[in-house]
Amino acid sequence: MICVPLQSPLIRSRPCLRRSRTPISVGSLRRSGRLAAKPRAANATRQAQIVLLKKLGVHVDTSAPDLEIERKFKATFRGGNMSANKQQALQIFFNSDFDPMAMGLDMAELDTVET
Repeated sequence: MICVPLQSPLIRSRPCLRRSRTPISVGSLRRSGRLAAKPRAANATRQAQIVLLKKLGVHVDTSAPDLEIERKFKATFRGGNMSANKQQALQIFFNSDFDPMAMGLDMAELDTVET
C-alpha cells in the first residue's frame, strides 16, 4: 500500500462549533399585559371554579379573601410555637395595623417594640 500526502485538505474550513441553547429566564418571557392584569386565585382549582362559575353566569367576588388561606395563615401562628424574635419581627413589620388579640395569636412576652 502506498501512502501519499494530500496537497489540498479535504475540508476547507473548521467545522462550526455547536452552541447550546440558552435557557429562557422567567423574567424574559413575554406575557400579555391584559392577561397579567386579570385577578387570579392562588389555587389553580379555585381559579378553575371561578372561571366555570363566570361562564355559567354566576357572579363571583374575586376580591374576597380565600377562607382556606386565611385559616391556614392563622393556624400557623396559633399555639405559642413562635419565638420572641419572630413575634417582634411581625410587630415591626405590621406597625400599628397588627392586632394580635384580634387575630387570636399568642404574643406572650412581647409588650414593647423598639424601633
